[in-house]
Amino acid sequence: MGTWPFALLDAHLAGAAGVLLGQAFGGVIFAGVAWMLARRVMTDPPAPDHADHADRFAAQQGRLHALFGRRGW
Repeated sequence: MGTWPFALLDAHLAGAAGVLLGQAFGGVIFAGVAWMLARRVMTDPPAPDHADHADRFAAQQGRLHALFGRRGW
């Protein structure tokens, strides 16, 4: 959707200047929504599951070391 509904509505109401105002208004609305979502994620981040990630990371590192660590060139 984006800002085009606001631009179309304001274009119908105020012409070419309304397109500019509609885009600006839509941008302000979407910036506000983005700000609220960013604040929510930054103030209350989901807790990571460290045990699962650590085991998977260790398995990947072991495999990489086995493949590329001792090449014997």
